[in-house]
Amino acid sequence: MAYRFTDLVDMPRLRDLMERFCQISGMPVGIVTPDGEILVASEWQEICVEFHRVHPELAERCLESNLHIKGHLREGEYFQHKCLNGLWDVGIPIVIGGEVSAMLIAGQFFYDDERPDVAFFRDQARRFGLDEAGYLAALERVPVFSREKVRSVMEYSAGLVGLLADTGVARLRQLEVDQALRESEQRVRLLLNSTAEAIYGLDMAGNCIFCNPACLRFLGYEDESRLLGQQMHQLIHHTRVNGSHFPREECHVNRAFLYGEAVHVQDDVFWCADDKPLPVEYWSHPVRRDGEVIGAVVTFLDITERKRAEEALRSSEEKFARAFRTAPIMIAITTLDEGRLIEVNDTFERSFGYLRDQAIGRTTLQLNLWQNPAERLWFARLLREEGAVRELEFNFRHRSGRIFMGLLSAEVIGINGQQCVLTLVNDVTERKRAQGRIELLNASLAARAAELETVNRELEAFSYSLSHDLRSLLGQIDLSAQVLHHQCGTCLDDTGTMLVDVILETSNKMEQLIEAMLVLSRVSGKEMEQRTVDLSMLANEILLSHQAAAPERPADIFVAPGLQAVGDSQLLRVVLDNLLGNAWKYTEKVPRRRIEVGMECQSGEQVFFVRDNGIGFDRTAAADIFKPFQRLHNSAEYPGTGIGLATVQRIILRHGGRVWAEGKAGEGATFYFTLPAVREPMNGAGC
Repeated sequence: MAYRFTDLVDMPRLRDLMERFCQISGMPVGIVTPDGEILVASEWQEICVEFHRVHPELAERCLESNLHIKGHLREGEYFQHKCLNGLWDVGIPIVIGGEVSAMLIAGQFFYDDERPDVAFFRDQARRFGLDEAGYLAALERVPVFSREKVRSVMEYSAGLVGLLADTGVARLRQLEVDQALRESEQRVRLLLNSTAEAIYGLDMAGNCIFCNPACLRFLGYEDESRLLGQQMHQLIHHTRVNGSHFPREECHVNRAFLYGEAVHVQDDVFWCADDKPLPVEYWSHPVRRDGEVIGAVVTFLDITERKRAEEALRSSEEKFARAFRTAPIMIAITTLDEGRLIEVNDTFERSFGYLRDQAIGRTTLQLNLWQNPAERLWFARLLREEGAVRELEFNFRHRSGRIFMGLLSAEVIGINGQQCVLTLVNDVTERKRAQGRIELLNASLAARAAELETVNRELEAFSYSLSHDLRSLLGQIDLSAQVLHHQCGTCLDDTGTMLVDVILETSNKMEQLIEAMLVLSRVSGKEMEQRTVDLSMLANEILLSHQAAAPERPADIFVAPGLQAVGDSQLLRVVLDNLLGNAWKYTEKVPRRRIEVGMECQSGEQVFFVRDNGIGFDRTAAADIFKPFQRLHNSAEYPGTGIGLATVQRIILRHGGRVWAEGKAGEGATFYFTLPAVREPMNGAGC
């Protein structure tokens, strides 16, 4: 920072000194800045004050003379110059800090060995429009000195200037120190105000002498006036129990200024303005001046979040330790090189028969845990190469000598700079035994399945052969009865005619039963072709055929559009044929039959249904309704074979679905069934 001459010198005292100097020497003197500003003007002559310096052009000449003098000044020397306005001036530089801060100019005089050029001044008065008489009168009052006196006065002035320079230098140094101190204080204040740490200072009595915004924020104070001058120990660092305050026997903060010791406390409590505790970590440092402790500076951090994190970490470690200890799988931590046990869990103790204290510190080879010790070496080499292994089968040895099979997974981990192994072993001995038993059972089941397939083929062949033979016999019986009826009908009495009719009717029923049994047999053995089946279209085709056969009976038919499923189209047609045939048959005697085919969602599953308003059935019979030859109604009134619903059930089961019925006597029946769903059903139908 650049300082002016007026900043470095006591100007009132300097003006007084210059007045006394003029009174003693009789010589006008002034202090002028390098740019021409007049700081002191003592006994300046009227000719300069009233005429030269008030006229613009003449004042410009004065300034030029000052600049000329400045340009020729040398430190410790004086320079004399006759100004452009005709008067003599003598200048001495005042050098402070290596720069000319001002000039002491003695002047506005004539030497006694030369006479003033009156004609020059008269001409100057006329040229510049001055009051000639007054101007020449002022000229008469300009002092005249000998050159010897001027020299003596300037030598004295040089000493005075040196004194001013020394004073200015001292003042400059002080100002620079003050400025540096202010800048330092500003930097410190900026640092204190911007730092995230809370800081406060104490004097030797423990009173607060400063605090930064972080300190106020952490402690909950609005401004520093609440803390400055307060005993910080009593205010924030005492002990509180059940709301009561108790002084501490020893305060680590105060040790800094009481004993000159720096203190670091990682976990303590300060009390806030709202009487709430603040967990803190703090540092207390003594402040010294000239080797003597004059106070202390305390820095602290709010460690609330750290305490929470530490508590969460402790809780997590406790949970991990509990999970580690109680895990149902064997867990061990060992060194990689030696296999020395560092930690084991409870399952490890039970599985190997060694207590934790018996296992820790010993190697797995020393405990003879591997049935084949060479496998441990191979296992360690694989870990070094891969870093981890997953589900390797090894045989291990219990302390008693019992061998069991373990499924081992392991991973290399670092603990305190050492390569270790986290190992998990699951005892799969029983599982392997069960797998062996399952494999034997599967083999047995496969053999049985092959046998059953052979038996089924034989039964199918037998059924076909039997049905063929039975049909041949029935055909002969039926043909004989018809011939008897046509050729001998007039010869038979009423009883004979009735018996012939019974033979024909029974033969027809037997034919239907054989056909139904063949259908049921084919359902079980038919190879299925899986594809998307339009159930709505099948249902409409079947119902149209029934309506065409009985156009005189009105019926309300409702088939939901877009019903689709995955399955064998021929078999699913058989399902709908039987269900819709039953619905049509058992609604024959209601005033207006109603049949509905649809789909609904039950627990997220797509369920198809066929519903009618027919005669229904007793709910207690629902469990038996799908059994072969099970008839719930009079066969004379509602003819049938009793095989239809059994066929439906077998087809649905072959598709992996379920079928069930709900009904009530006199109130209709509903048959539900499930089938594999289509991924993207038509018209968005589906669950």
